[in-house]
Amino acid sequence: MFDVLFFYRVLNGYINIDISPFIQFYSHSERYSLRDSDELTVKKNYARTDNFKFSFFNRIVDMWNVLPLSVRQASSISSFKKGVRDFLSSRNE
Repeated sequence: MFDVLFFYRVLNGYINIDISPFIQFYSHSERYSLRDSDELTVKKNYARTDNFKFSFFNRIVDMWNVLPLSVRQASSISSFKKGVRDFLSSRNE
C-alpha cells in the first residue's frame, strides 16, 4: 500500500522527484499489441543485477499495473487510497 501510494504521489507531483530515468510508460503503438494496457501502464525494465531487480522502481511496476485504471487515475490522494483498499479487499475475498 505504501509503495503504490508513494508512486502515485510522485507521478502526480505531490513529491518532487524525477523518475524519468527509471520509469517508462508504453507508447500508443506498443499498447495496441498488449492486452489490458493503457496510458498509465508502466514498462518493466530489464535488471542485470539484484540491486536493480529488487529496487523500488522495478518492484512497483507489477503492483502499479495490476491496479484498475480508475484507481490509477484518481483525482486525489484520499480517493486513490480508498480505491486501493477496495481493490485489495475484493482480491482477498
